[in-house]
Amino acid sequence: MTLREFLGLFIAFIWMSTVAVGIVTFFLLYSFSVLLDAMASYFNIPALNFFSFSAAVSALYILIRYLTTGRRDQGHGLQFINRELRSLNVFKKKVKVSWPDDWVASNTKVVRFGLDQSVNVRVEVRCLGELLTSSVLFEQSELQVIFPAKKAGEYTVSVWVEGREVRSSPWTRYVLSGAPDRALCRVAGPWGAERGTVVPVGAESQSNLEIRDSFGNVVNCSRTDCDDVEIEIKSTTGAPESSYEKSICITSRASSITLSAKFQSVGAYIILVNYRGFKLARTQILVLESTTISEVEVTLKDIANYSWNNYYTANLIKLSGEELSKPKSVYIYLKAKQLIVKEYYFKFIPRRIVSFKINPKVILRITEQNVMRICQTDFEGSDTVVRGDSVLSLAAAHCLMISKRLGGTESFSEKREHFYKALSGHHEAKSHKHVKITLVIQRPSVFDSTFRATRYFLESDWARLFYISFDGEPGQDQGGLRREWMELVGRYIFDPRNEMFVPIEDGGHGLQPNPFPPSHIKLKHYRLAGKLVGKCLYESSCGKTYRLHLNAQLAKSFLTQIIGIDVPHTMLAADAPNLYESKVKYIMENSVDDLDLSFTQEEVKAGNRITVELCPGGSNKVVTESNKMDYIFLLAKYLMVTRVQKQVEAFIEGVHTLVPSELLTLWDEGELELLICGIRQYNLQELKAKHEIVGFCTIRFRKVLKWFWEALSHFSNEDMARFVQFVTGSSLLPPGGWSELSPLLQISLGGDKGSLPTSHTCFNLLVLPEAESYEELERVLLLAIREGSEGFLIV
Repeated sequence: MTLREFLGLFIAFIWMSTVAVGIVTFFLLYSFSVLLDAMASYFNIPALNFFSFSAAVSALYILIRYLTTGRRDQGHGLQFINRELRSLNVFKKKVKVSWPDDWVASNTKVVRFGLDQSVNVRVEVRCLGELLTSSVLFEQSELQVIFPAKKAGEYTVSVWVEGREVRSSPWTRYVLSGAPDRALCRVAGPWGAERGTVVPVGAESQSNLEIRDSFGNVVNCSRTDCDDVEIEIKSTTGAPESSYEKSICITSRASSITLSAKFQSVGAYIILVNYRGFKLARTQILVLESTTISEVEVTLKDIANYSWNNYYTANLIKLSGEELSKPKSVYIYLKAKQLIVKEYYFKFIPRRIVSFKINPKVILRITEQNVMRICQTDFEGSDTVVRGDSVLSLAAAHCLMISKRLGGTESFSEKREHFYKALSGHHEAKSHKHVKITLVIQRPSVFDSTFRATRYFLESDWARLFYISFDGEPGQDQGGLRREWMELVGRYIFDPRNEMFVPIEDGGHGLQPNPFPPSHIKLKHYRLAGKLVGKCLYESSCGKTYRLHLNAQLAKSFLTQIIGIDVPHTMLAADAPNLYESKVKYIMENSVDDLDLSFTQEEVKAGNRITVELCPGGSNKVVTESNKMDYIFLLAKYLMVTRVQKQVEAFIEGVHTLVPSELLTLWDEGELELLICGIRQYNLQELKAKHEIVGFCTIRFRKVLKWFWEALSHFSNEDMARFVQFVTGSSLLPPGGWSELSPLLQISLGGDKGSLPTSHTCFNLLVLPEAESYEELERVLLLAIREGSEGFLIV
């Protein structure tokens, strides 16, 4: 017998033996099913018929699988049969499951399985195919699986015990959108902007109302929702009700409600959109003839060029909230960056009366026929009012200019993308190249070495990609060193201990330039700080991989000056809350006759106490009931603007090296801070290591504390910021994170069952209630941090 014949016979024998194993298994299972069937008939037990049928089907399934795939598998045939038997649902481990009471979107859901901690368990939860971060808790022979359920859609839960998937796994459930949340419902489109929109006569203006739940999920609309929507239209120029039509209908996909209005007469109209009694939008509609709109658009194309013909005439009747005794003839110039109101002496000597930045927060509102009010949304009672035949065209031109600058965007994410695109285009137009340039930085003197390395940089050099090399270190910068460098230099600049930026009041959070910096800090250093902020914004416009942020909490008044608009005195409440409550608010609400105040402010400069006059002759001017508001305005202006004017101007000059001023005017102060600093990240593992327990840590306290950490692990960044604000009084941690909180976050157990947690922000103390379950603790925590100060204690 040859070797070839021997191998052929051997392979045939192996194949026949494996087939025989499959056939024998089939007949054994089939015989078992026949036996069960006979027992069901003899003993009259119908349930056995099901097992008989299952055994027969299982036998046929295994035979087919074995003949088609089993022979190609490695291993003994019995191993294949054992594996296939285990894969059948009827042979899987059965686990008792307790599902949540409802499947409406919520912060988390908890699914309970009848398993104890002695077994090896693996759990996977997916939402729309995406793997979620889930947590597992064992309590009293029960496995609790906790997972986020904020997003509406399909969820699958899979469980493995000892490496084998349990019976019926994976389970599929659908999370539904919750009840509409009026605060999160949004009017998308031109009606969503307070500044207004321009519409031709006879044309239809439309916007969409998006109904959302508390987690931002879109709620499908119905006719009932249409009944809950109300559109109010009022003509401010005296047009009759017959001059406009309005309608409300559902879109084809029922994902939003279409709001529309048509206007037949030239004029200004105010539109109010209410949903279930809650005001969602208020906007101004400026209706002009099509030819007039075309003329305005032609004017805007050449508006950057100063022209004696490019002005609007009007009569000034109120200036910064003060009524004029006699209307004054003025000329209003609409330029690329400013709206300027001028008068002319002897018809040829110009004098600027007032000017406004071209900014979405500056609104030109038609209040009645030929009357226009110029206002900043932060200033109440300080409007400038003019009257003239051309004010409607002027308001339309301003509205079109702002809309063009914003690129038709309204939401923060849309404005950000438009800003990044416009900023990149600005540098491309200047032929700036985003190519590498090496900076050698000394880590111990990161700010000084950065100043030396960039001292002679041109604007085109600042637009290049910085390649960071730390002196004496072998690291190669692939983006990580650049981010580390920006983190280090930003931490130095905005650390109050380095005296470049300080809070307006001791213990405050918002930073502004130091009004009395030490002698070694010059204006050039503030100019560098501004360039670094501009660098962060520019690098972020080049793509996500280049994105840079600063870890700093800037004063709202400082951010407002960067944008380029006036600072209202009310911002002192945010930047210096203690001073505002103890002095400013007290003066506004009480008599000042017995306070013996003058128009002065005491300061500490170089260790010496000095007195600064808030106005010429301020030391001799007494604060009275009649002039106390003037005193408050001057005090606020001095603290937030006047005393830091040179430093702020140097800083803004640095920012403008990379970011033109007209792009900064797209933002308000909150949006600009988010753009510069990004979404703050909070390290939960660091908090677990850097906190203090107050009181005796009982078994009950340990359980509640375990639930507390679990709840925090499922908080979104927004909820985590609210939590930090709730406990410390500020959503921003010190540059060093949780470890630099003074004192460290303290946690105690003291609340009654079912009560809300309380906090003492002066001591960074959180008092947790004795919750009965994880769900209850999470519920009261979210209620406390989301609902403000009502119903719980913040000291």
